[in-house]
Amino acid sequence: GKDVGGYRVRIDGNYIFNHGLRYRLEDGRRDGSGDIVDEALLARVNALKDKLDGEVFEYLAARGRLLVVTHAGTIYCFGPTARRTTSYSYKAVAPRLRSDNTGQRAEEVLRKSGCRQGYALFLGVGNGDLMEQVALRSELHIVGIDSDRQRLNALRKRFDEAGLYGLRIALISGTPGKARYPKYISSLVVMEDPAVLSAAPDASFLETVYGLLRPYSGRAFLKISQDTRRVFASALRTFTQVNGSAAEDDGYVVLSRRGPLPDVGQWTHQYADSANTVISHDDLVRPPFGPIWFGGVTHENVLPRHGAGPRPQVAGGRLVILGVETISSRCVFSGRQMWLREFPGIGHPFTNLELEERWRQGSSVYMTNQPGAAYIGSPYVTLPDAVYLRYRGVVYRLDPDTGETRAEWSLPARPSERNAPDWGHISVCGETLLVTTNPHIWRGGALGSLGDDRWDGSSSERLIAMDRHTGKVLWTRDADVGFRHTAIASSNGRLFVCDLLSDRALDMARRRGLDVNKKPRIYALDIRTGKVLWAVESDVFGTFLIYSEKHDILLEGGSRDTRRVLDDEPEALIARRGRDGMVLWRHNGKGLQGPMILNDEAVISGRPGPAINILNGKTVQRRHPVTGTEINWAYWKAYGCGMSNAGTHLILFRSGAAGFMDMEHDGGTGTIGGAKSGCTASMIPADGVLNAPDYTRTCTCSYQNQTSQGLIHMPELEFWTINQPLRGIDGPIVRLGVNLGAPGDRMADNGTLWTPFPRSGAPGLAQWVAVSSVDLKNVPVTVVSATVSHPSAYERHNAPENSLDGNPATSWSVQSDRQGLFNTWICYELNNPFMLDRMEVAWTGPEATRFRIEFSLDGRTWDLAAEETGRGHGDRLGVYDFAPRQARYVRLLFGEHGEKYEVDSRDRPIAKIARVSQVRIGRLAFPDAYAFFMPKDVFRGHALFVDNSNGLNWVSASGVRGIRYFELPGIQGNNQPYTVELHFSEPDGAEQGQRVFDIHIQGRRVAQRFDVVREAGAPNRALVRSFRNVRLGESLRIELTPAPASKYPPVLCGVELRKE
Repeated sequence: GKDVGGYRVRIDGNYIFNHGLRYRLEDGRRDGSGDIVDEALLARVNALKDKLDGEVFEYLAARGRLLVVTHAGTIYCFGPTARRTTSYSYKAVAPRLRSDNTGQRAEEVLRKSGCRQGYALFLGVGNGDLMEQVALRSELHIVGIDSDRQRLNALRKRFDEAGLYGLRIALISGTPGKARYPKYISSLVVMEDPAVLSAAPDASFLETVYGLLRPYSGRAFLKISQDTRRVFASALRTFTQVNGSAAEDDGYVVLSRRGPLPDVGQWTHQYADSANTVISHDDLVRPPFGPIWFGGVTHENVLPRHGAGPRPQVAGGRLVILGVETISSRCVFSGRQMWLREFPGIGHPFTNLELEERWRQGSSVYMTNQPGAAYIGSPYVTLPDAVYLRYRGVVYRLDPDTGETRAEWSLPARPSERNAPDWGHISVCGETLLVTTNPHIWRGGALGSLGDDRWDGSSSERLIAMDRHTGKVLWTRDADVGFRHTAIASSNGRLFVCDLLSDRALDMARRRGLDVNKKPRIYALDIRTGKVLWAVESDVFGTFLIYSEKHDILLEGGSRDTRRVLDDEPEALIARRGRDGMVLWRHNGKGLQGPMILNDEAVISGRPGPAINILNGKTVQRRHPVTGTEINWAYWKAYGCGMSNAGTHLILFRSGAAGFMDMEHDGGTGTIGGAKSGCTASMIPADGVLNAPDYTRTCTCSYQNQTSQGLIHMPELEFWTINQPLRGIDGPIVRLGVNLGAPGDRMADNGTLWTPFPRSGAPGLAQWVAVSSVDLKNVPVTVVSATVSHPSAYERHNAPENSLDGNPATSWSVQSDRQGLFNTWICYELNNPFMLDRMEVAWTGPEATRFRIEFSLDGRTWDLAAEETGRGHGDRLGVYDFAPRQARYVRLLFGEHGEKYEVDSRDRPIAKIARVSQVRIGRLAFPDAYAFFMPKDVFRGHALFVDNSNGLNWVSASGVRGIRYFELPGIQGNNQPYTVELHFSEPDGAEQGQRVFDIHIQGRRVAQRFDVVREAGAPNRALVRSFRNVRLGESLRIELTPAPASKYPPVLCGVELRKE
């Protein structure tokens, strides 16, 4: 762990100093180590110690003042003269409960709604009395929306003086019924005066209000006036909602939600359900996402990262989560804490208590990795009508609304082992509660730990079935070998269980003298009676079972749900028929990591890897969206520990930030920017919400949004993805979109994959796009490509074209092989051969790096032009002169180096870096000959501000101003006909006639005096122009030529081509 304070960043004008390392301020590159200490300032701080209340935590000087913060949290400001401290007193004037009509109405609303906690929304605030009385009689947080700003200001002052504003009441200016407001968060909606509406209430108004109500329990009371009685009556006749009702009651229209949103899923167990499918069949959770709430409860009562704690569970509108000493419930739709119960020690198997204590004392700690729930299981199950928690030999049935104990059932243990440590499996299938008892404790270590090769608590000797309502024991079964906690799955009245131990656990059992010489078996049992339906002995090896009820297939494999893996975890995968245990297929498990995700058709690796067809065991294929060829399906993520969860339309994981795979469109990997999901798979798609509790306690990563969130599908928002598995393009292009200025990839509804230009920095399609803002008619020779010998390193922040953009702060670089060798080249191609007699290169490398310059006319036969050994010239261009020669290709090669290696903390050699930041090829005109690589005038807006009535607003929200040439090579079209569509919008508010240009495709003019605003009808409106029967060979070339009198240069947002 680091000392108190964690990372400290200091800047001296030239460098950034961060945790002992030094980085250049101009480009962020690492440049040695060190720190900044202002000795004079430090002496002044030390001289003030007798005036401080404790040890100095941090200090800084600015504007003639010295600011000091102590470990006690006190902030001091010292200046040239002392000043008297000014104190401002504040005393709220508490309002009174009233018994008049307003007080009675408040009590009636609360009684009829059954709601005294959560969030309430008032459509129109009136005189504020009813809001105030509702607040005093409940624990509701109240938001009022009204269009009268003067009234709102007066009420803000009144509620502030009453100590309510900002704590219990907030007021928003807007038109009731039309102002944007989060869906689902309001347990109560009240409208006392229909006159606050801007239009007569109709069925759409009722649907809008209904959409604001919290599922399961929300109610709205909308006052009926004489003027609105008829329109409300008409609206009521046409209003229909699943799990909802609307009726007139005592002068009010009452809208009620009862039950969940339609087509949503739940997440009731560690792995979603008792069948261990790791998927919630929720049809509503899909990208793009927007928040309905954020913040809420802190992560104080959440387990730390790296402990592989139980995954959060969601059912009945509640998210239930385990802490070190607690279990608690939060509202899915508002994030508020509903209840918290203390069960001392309940979370100890998923943390390091020594590091916990250091963290609570203020130190930054790095939590140890341990397998946790991935091997020993989770101690609770969450259902809509109960939460079941096993704790110290007792199963507690908790009320899901309050957390209160409704029943306690002691687990029957063998008489000789009543004092044995308690841990084990717990699950619920139908009306049956399943638990294991008498866990195997091989070495007496901490549950959940992997230290000293412990398997403690990962298996048990006894299986018990109980009635989940009464606690009555239905049957028990003793293991012949041992019941692995993660190899128990149940569904549709059947229970599947592996009676086996892994090889290492068996060895420890035998050393303890246990009789474990019987063959391992898989049993299928009747879940209510315990009757054996079938049993098999052959090919029994699995430590994880998954069951598909749809196909009646039982999958047997391994569990690797952690960065620390038990070394005898199996990799193979076997599918058996659920009704009789017959083997259907076998898979060697290569590339698969469990626990795997089981959707309707395939089993998917829990970390990026393949998908296997559940019916035949074959690798699932996908059609490459660009070429149409068949390739193996796979998903991708960036760095991040933890496994994946899944919903119907997405796979969820950490990909640097919180990430997801868009399964609905097979559209790639996206992220929820700024938020970090936990090392435990903490994002849960259930109840129509992407539940993302803050699971980063003890983490020191500097993520911007370290908070909990509730996200729902908002189709009007943008989302962008990365398609790393599609990087290679092998074959002719059949369809592709290039989105100029976009931040990432996106799959359109028509199946076209849109890729960004310039590259976003993510590992997407390896497709070169050439764009120029220079008229190249007078530039006969230009640089047209830059390639490298190792394309896997081709990313925007390290792209070869960085060496041609004229910016010394950007570069291409390569790592050595840690044994003194680079063996790498970067190659530049010209459009025509050119006589070269010199090269200018700004390169740097380790000591004694061998650097070569070679030329070629055909890209196959190379001649040496210059060679040297040294460290290079840094960011300064070094000049290399040589005899003139014709060349079309120039190659820079890096060979061996002679610098001594340093080693890292694991005693591994640290790779050395060679870098090229600037290149000038011969005497080509700079910058025109490098136009394809020069920075472009890229604009980028949000799709919400672009009209999409005539095109894709997310394509037309960005583009390039001043574009003259667009070229897409590598099509391999073989002179076949394509449809080419060009996407435009006017980004700068130009009027008709101010941005006019001609369009040429493949040298043929297809549009003359094209006026974006005239064609689109207005600025910021998407526009598409389609051109059919464009015959393409190797490349697509588009030229945009401005009209002589055009005030603004050409603009282009996107190009789509589709083979006809």
